[in-house]
Amino acid sequence: MVDFSMITALVIGIAQLSKKAGLNPYLIPVLNVLVGSALSLLLLNEPTMLDNIQQGLIIGLSASGFYDLCTNTKKYQESI
Repeated sequence: MVDFSMITALVIGIAQLSKKAGLNPYLIPVLNVLVGSALSLLLLNEPTMLDNIQQGLIIGLSASGFYDLCTNTKKYQESI
């Protein structure tokens, strides 16, 4: 069984790779939601598709929050 934390980590990794590939950093939250929804449709076994999409949105938004947290923490440490 695939866990939400594993999918969230995978989405964060895809976001980092796309950032290194040259994707605009402002588009990464959108990418996280789209990839999270796609992976939840593929990997999770919820009873309905709506449940899968809802879980994907939660995964994508969680990955975006972790990404913003790391970015803001890095900027804060550089300003000290």
